Amino acid sequence: MISMKKILFYLVALTAVFALGGCSDDDSPVLSGVESGDLKLDVDAINGNNSSYTFTWTNARFFIDGDMQRQVSLVGYEKNGIDYHLMGVETGRSMDEAVDFGSVVSSNHLTLSYEEIASIMMKNFGMERSADEESSTSIDFQLVAKYSNPDDCFVKSSVLTVPFVLTVTPPMEGEKYKLFISIDTDWPNDPYVYAWTSGVADTALFGSWGGYAITGSTVAGPDGNQYYEIPLNDKFYGPDINLIIHNEVESAEDMRALYTVNFANADEDVYIRVTGNYLDGYKATLVKKPLPKLYVKSDLGWSEYAMYVWPEDDVLPEWPGILSVGTETINGEQWIVFEPTKPYTQKSTNWIINNNNNGQQFDLMQGYSFTGNTFVRVAADGKFTVAGGPIVSEGYVVYVDDQIGWNLTLYQWGEVNNFGGDWPGKSVDGTVTISGTTYKYFNFGADVKGLSQNLIFSDNGSNQLGDFPFTFTRDIYLTVTKDGVTEK
Repeated sequence: MISMKKILFYLVALTAVFALGGCSDDDSPVLSGVESGDLKLDVDAINGNNSSYTFTWTNARFFIDGDMQRQVSLVGYEKNGIDYHLMGVETGRSMDEAVDFGSVVSSNHLTLSYEEIASIMMKNFGMERSADEESSTSIDFQLVAKYSNPDDCFVKSSVLTVPFVLTVTPPMEGEKYKLFISIDTDWPNDPYVYAWTSGVADTALFGSWGGYAITGSTVAGPDGNQYYEIPLNDKFYGPDINLIIHNEVESAEDMRALYTVNFANADEDVYIRVTGNYLDGYKATLVKKPLPKLYVKSDLGWSEYAMYVWPEDDVLPEWPGILSVGTETINGEQWIVFEPTKPYTQKSTNWIINNNNNGQQFDLMQGYSFTGNTFVRVAADGKFTVAGGPIVSEGYVVYVDDQIGWNLTLYQWGEVNNFGGDWPGKSVDGTVTISGTTYKYFNFGADVKGLSQNLIFSDNGSNQLGDFPFTFTRDIYLTVTKDGVTEK
């Protein structure tokens, strides 16, 4: 077996002269000679799956007009250059079966990737990519140089033979997602996972039965349970992978959980949770990360809410769209909750809120990519703002659009004096951008709830604005200018 990481190519010696084709058109120049050199392969460029195969040759020259061939070359008449075609066939077959691996005009080199050659060999010559071992063959290459007018003027090189190994798994494009497994069973022994590929019986990707021992430290999964990370190699990122998760090397068949997954097509890390007991059986379940939700704070006053998203496809629901699934209170504010399905996250979409097809609707986000929890505030006139989400708080948050540019601090007095600290008070906890506006925010704990306070904003105590009275029953969004404080 030849390793594709350091593949060696053995070149058949070539003659320095091409074989001549003919020119049948009586009105065209008569081919009377040719000069050319060897077809060669740049061996140093080969380095396995990521290799580039660069073929090189000297320029072909077509001579015409008999005794005048030393003075007159066909190249002088050529307007589009000479077409070079790299023809190839699996060694042992006739060159009559050769297929075109690639062509160039005028240039004297051609570069092919490993996967380009592999694809041609699988499509035209039945070479198969095995899941358990590499398969090898060799390819006979021949260069055909053609003069475009007439197109039956051509010359061929001698044959160059190149060994070729088809690796088990093609190079993986994109991110290689990981495998995590959680065990919640009555198994008395340490769990194992065995893996084999579809279509190739008993192809053990973790070695012989029973496979990989599931041990080590754990991480929290999307459902909050603890998961073991299972190491994967390149062979997992191709065909479907069948997993057998069991409790010991010699476990009985009724003490196993089965799952099939294609890691190459995964769009996130794969979390599999194994549950069950001996009486009820065992099952392996895919645990997905929760899909984003849409939260709407509405002043529309409707009794029903629906969300329509377009353009439609086979999965997205037709008008009036999806209905709200209920409400959720966040930081003292009640939000209407929608649970969009996954296709909303995969393309640019346009959103329309409506009262479940009862005659009222407003356009919301247009050309929107829904990739995370989204919070939309809709006013009574349909105007809206969009944010990635409110700051999570055990109490309430004060958001400030600071149009002065101060080193902003917030002092409070009222039912509780010096709440948040002595003068000049609490410093900014951070910033958040909502609908294009960057807010400085102050996050207060549960002990602020219900307090009637006076808020004083200052430039770290050196300059200050007048009192702004506020009772903490909700988050608040404020604008601060040199003239004072107003609520948005």
